[in-house]
Amino acid sequence: AFNFIAGLNGIDIGDSVVIQGCGMLGIYATSFLRYYGCEVVIVVGVRSDRLEMAKNFGDTHFQSHGGITDQINDELLFLTNQRGVDLVVEVSGVASAFTDSLDWLRIGGHYLTLGYVYPHAKTIVPMDKIVRKCLTIYGSHNYHPRFLGDAIEFVRETRHQYSFDLLVGNTYPLTEIDQAFRQAIQGNQIRVGFVRGVKAGSGISHASRCILKLMLEIILWTKWGCYAIILANLLMVRDFLLARS
Repeated sequence: AFNFIAGLNGIDIGDSVVIQGCGMLGIYATSFLRYYGCEVVIVVGVRSDRLEMAKNFGDTHFQSHGGITDQINDELLFLTNQRGVDLVVEVSGVASAFTDSLDWLRIGGHYLTLGYVYPHAKTIVPMDKIVRKCLTIYGSHNYHPRFLGDAIEFVRETRHQYSFDLLVGNTYPLTEIDQAFRQAIQGNQIRVGFVRGVKAGSGISHASRCILKLMLEIILWTKWGCYAIILANLLMVRDFLLARS
């Protein structure tokens, strides 16, 4: 997501964006887009507590998707002078969100989807809207390793502007990973994290610990077979932060 948004030529300072979903990725995308100059950043979600938190990470407006879709569309048109938004970023994983967004986008708009990572994400799509509005649709899943460093650098630069540490709730050592997953499944926290070899008083700054907590997140839908890759990334992030402390 970071490398896509940072390099998207169709997004200029002052553009309007809708974020579909208010979890970790949604809030992170909100802060990134707002920081780089998007004047209107609207977060659409179903949980009022998450929408309230998004206010602290740069959103200018929010909409509860518990309402009527036509009402959301009318509000978005009002905020954009009847033009429609320039970009929609989907991070909800809800298949129907794609269909909703086709009405929200302006002619020539862009749609980025990150949440449809499972095989049964299916919906009926009115293809004529894609054609007649000349929309461009992107999917993003993998990334070059250098963007991990770019993302960490962004968090470091904005750590005093955004309270990223609030996004990670309880943290656990690796030996308690099963308990961590049980906590994550309950869905009461945006992310449950785990740390390896970092304790209070170890000489690592508070800011570095906050960044470490953010990056060492346990992704709920991660399959057990991916643990080795996750742990390798976590160790790389830890070494990166230790070198900067």
